[in-house]
Amino acid sequence: MKNKYAKLKYIAPDIQDAFDMFYNTMLSDVRLSSFFESDAQIQSLIDKQKKFFLEAFELDVDQIEKSYIKIGEMHYDMRIPYVDYMKGMEILQEHFLLYSASIEDSAEIMREIFSYFRFIKSKTAQGYLNKMLESDEHDIQLFLQNITTINDEFDKKIVLNRINWLNTLILSIKNSIVLDTKTNDTEFKEWIERATFIDMEKKLFFEDLEKRININTQNLFYFLENGNYLEMLPLYESLQNIYKLTLILSNSVSLTVADDLVKNLKIDSLTHLYRKDAFNTFLEKELFFLKRSNSYFSVVYIDLDKFKYINDTYGHWSGDKVLEKIGELINSNIRESDIGFRNGGDEFAIILKQANEEQASKICEKIYQEFSSCNFMHNEKTFFNVSLSYGVFVCDESTKDMNITDVIEAVDQRLYKAKNKN
Repeated sequence: MKNKYAKLKYIAPDIQDAFDMFYNTMLSDVRLSSFFESDAQIQSLIDKQKKFFLEAFELDVDQIEKSYIKIGEMHYDMRIPYVDYMKGMEILQEHFLLYSASIEDSAEIMREIFSYFRFIKSKTAQGYLNKMLESDEHDIQLFLQNITTINDEFDKKIVLNRINWLNTLILSIKNSIVLDTKTNDTEFKEWIERATFIDMEKKLFFEDLEKRININTQNLFYFLENGNYLEMLPLYESLQNIYKLTLILSNSVSLTVADDLVKNLKIDSLTHLYRKDAFNTFLEKELFFLKRSNSYFSVVYIDLDKFKYINDTYGHWSGDKVLEKIGELINSNIRESDIGFRNGGDEFAIILKQANEEQASKICEKIYQEFSSCNFMHNEKTFFNVSLSYGVFVCDESTKDMNITDVIEAVDQRLYKAKNKN
């Protein structure tokens, strides 16, 4: 297939600086720096990335595709989470976009940069997926060799069926064959009724998980047919939880692992905050403790101002960058004991434990100031800012008789007043 990224040659003078910054950014993160063994390894990665990028000027699309699948596989082997690799790629992309703004015919070059990065992100995602499938195949074979440790024959049958289903899923993805998405609901429901080592809350969760597995599988094969590996990767990661769930069904892992699974499945992948379904659960628990102790906590609602206008004017890519940033700021400004949530498209919540109104407002104001000062880039000529509104409601001795609906209405009213004021 003919090369369609020829205009990228105009940003060649910026490549060394861009890739140095790319890896320096990753190294400045204490958590990410642990993935690199030495300076020599870092330099080797920079050289390979530069080589692949320079090849884009000359190679055809099929050859570029193979190069970036290899890059994805290489970063997976280093155990660098794909979401972190993607953040680095976003930094790299923005660096090139800013550099291209000073070049003649910059609009055309910027379009090519956007197109190229969409392509290579998808191909590195395919590389990650290839390695995940390979690793999961190995794990499945190992598990099947040790299944004799399960004593109950019915449990063993359930485990085997689910492991075999996951194995079939992996083979179907590798061979691009659409799988019959339905798992055996009847057997699973029968197991749920018999299980004695999990409580009712987890049983309901597992039933809901089963429905989500079937929906995610349908979506996964839709994206596979369209070659959209960026969308496939998070869906496959979600489906990996069938394997984790199977271990729980066999009673071969502790309930602590089950709790971790429930927690991980309730995280929003874009903002790294808990999703809305977790908000009610955590709020109910805090209200329960409030009635039995002298504790107190604050509930915060945050709403991005005119976010629909941002999406309509600058596109969903820009909108996603805004959402990523607010998620990052919420996570970085709250304490370990606090919990952040994405309750809707541009709606967020925070539960701040042992925080009065003054303390909660101080945290919110810091998030507000940092977010409002962010410059988001649409193109070489257009940067934009976004503001937010927030409402705070304190749950303490005086509100012990309020239920979850009352609290949500109260904090919603505080947010409504703030938005009108803004």
